[in-house]
Amino acid sequence: MTEPVDLLWAAHAIALSRDIEEQMTARVQDGFRPLVVMLHMARKEAGEAVAALCDVEPDNAAEIRNLQNQVHRFRDLIRFARRIVAAGIDAEHQVGDDERDELERLIAPPGDVSDTDREAEMIRLGINPQRDAYAD
Repeated sequence: MTEPVDLLWAAHAIALSRDIEEQMTARVQDGFRPLVVMLHMARKEAGEAVAALCDVEPDNAAEIRNLQNQVHRFRDLIRFARRIVAAGIDAEHQVGDDERDELERLIAPPGDVSDTDREAEMIRLGINPQRDAYAD
């Protein structure tokens, strides 16, 4: 079974991925989303930087580097968003049927599993049954 920390990381990755997808698919009636606004601003600046590169003196290395960095910033934002979405998609597919069944047995064990067996399994998974707010 996957460790509880891994499950928490997967849940976090899925939530971030879904948040990005929600922001990217939002329309005007849904309100503006910060990520979309930042990407729009970065893309506009990157486009202006590419156009400005045509007019920079070839020996002005500092200005060329500055304009290139504006383009790189936009590329990095896109790359990071892709990685977050991909991690969320991967995490959604990591929880297999065996793990899901084991979690289901932990939460709602079949009638023949004693409370002692359930507590032993919770301890094995790093969950303290005495501190569980939903314990019987």
